[in-house]
Amino acid sequence: MRAGRWRSPPDERRWTAGEEWQLSQSPRTSQGKEEKRVKDTRGLTLIELAIVLAVVAILAAVAIPRYVDLTGKAGNAAVFSTASSVLSAYSVATAQNTGTPNCTQLFTALGLTGSDDDPPVATVSVGGSTTSIQCDATNDNVKIWNNKAETHNSATNALTLSLPLN
Repeated sequence: MRAGRWRSPPDERRWTAGEEWQLSQSPRTSQGKEEKRVKDTRGLTLIELAIVLAVVAILAAVAIPRYVDLTGKAGNAAVFSTASSVLSAYSVATAQNTGTPNCTQLFTALGLTGSDDDPPVATVSVGGSTTSIQCDATNDNVKIWNNKAETHNSATNALTLSLPLN
């Protein structure tokens, strides 16, 4: 063998003049393995994607009806919470006016302003939810409804509190 020439034995060792035997991989083998690794880990297969989509669809099928149900329950809770506030405001208005309050006094005790309609209506909006309070002194009642509620979502099926009003 002549000095300075390359020799690549089958076990992929290289020898150069003046150096010891060195173990190395040929560039072609190294690149081939790296390319293969990149191809093996580059994205999802069609079956994996189908499984992910199926899981997401099942979760959506369970979560969406549950969300809608919770929205209605939250609307109902807003109606009952407002009813509690109306009862408290009625007590405050009765104490402040030393007698049965009228609708304006009731709305003032609630911190609201009623509309000029007959009977007057006051609304409280939070997000996409609107709670309405209608004070009807003629019939001695206060109606409360929320546009997102399951049961009390309009004036016709509102929660009605019978309160003596002037």
